[in-house]
Amino acid sequence: MSQTIEKIQRKSGTIRLVVIAITALVIVFNIYQLVINNQINYFDNALFTILWTSDQVNQWVLLLASAPILLFVVAAIYWVCKLLSLFEKGMFFSHQCFRCFINFIFLKIASTVYYIALTLGVGFWHKAIFGDAEVVLTIDFDELITLGLLAIVAYLLKAAKEIEDENKEFI
Repeated sequence: MSQTIEKIQRKSGTIRLVVIAITALVIVFNIYQLVINNQINYFDNALFTILWTSDQVNQWVLLLASAPILLFVVAAIYWVCKLLSLFEKGMFFSHQCFRCFINFIFLKIASTVYYIALTLGVGFWHKAIFGDAEVVLTIDFDELITLGLLAIVAYLLKAAKEIEDENKEFI
């Protein structure tokens, strides 16, 4: 086995552990913010914050409405860690890697759609309670570029696996 592949495998394991540690820290921080400071930091929306601090809205409903954002993040981290685990085993172009990439991409798309829907929903909710609302809907161009690049990488993984399979047939 080449030194480059061994190096990639070692780094994949290290990166996976770093991702898990950072994810744990972020989750603990968000729990701390919720329990101690009564704040939600993972959904940055001014109208949501106004609703959260209002006595006219049940915070549990807002918490349940915003919780899928965290679930999307945790699920995406799971697929990234699974992919890095496969890389650590030297399985760079397997169908499992492709599936991890595709699942990650779909989660990112679903997360973006849910974030937009929640932003609109909070705007309508705010308007219904307070009579006015200025909904600011931001679509991050960098996020769209990243999703496009991830789709290209997934395609390249699939193509590399097909080439590898064809090469094995000739041998």
